[in-house]
Amino acid sequence: MSFKPDFAGLEEIEKMLLDNAEAARKYAVPILRAGAEKVADAQNAQLRSMSFSDRSTGELAGSVKVGKVEPNRGGLGIQVNVYPHGYQKHGFTRKNQRSLVSNAHVGFMFEYGTSKMSARPWRAQADKAAREAAENAMSEKWREVSAGE
Repeated sequence: MSFKPDFAGLEEIEKMLLDNAEAARKYAVPILRAGAEKVADAQNAQLRSMSFSDRSTGELAGSVKVGKVEPNRGGLGIQVNVYPHGYQKHGFTRKNQRSLVSNAHVGFMFEYGTSKMSARPWRAQADKAAREAAENAMSEKWREVSAGE
């Protein structure tokens, strides 16, 4: 008596995986945006809860936004970035002319510090706090968009 494996099940599994891969590509943008919105909310909340100085205007917290969903550098997938957008509305150069300092640069300086300022990590803490909420939002969005399939 010899063992004869039944490969009919593998074809069904392959079809299911391919169908889900197609659906994942089709719905990836709204799913990523749902998770990114939760991360942006957490980053805004984290920045607002941290008092950097008495002169804090909340401009940095208000500038955190979800970027475009776009192909990643390798071209094998897509990504969405959540970071501070725009420029600070204050600051002057030595010649008393307005300087443009991006909010992303200010956020980076707070996150990692400078040679004269210690780090005040806000982004890593916010991203860690938002992880579960983002995963839940993405799962919920997947269920919502794939329900009609």
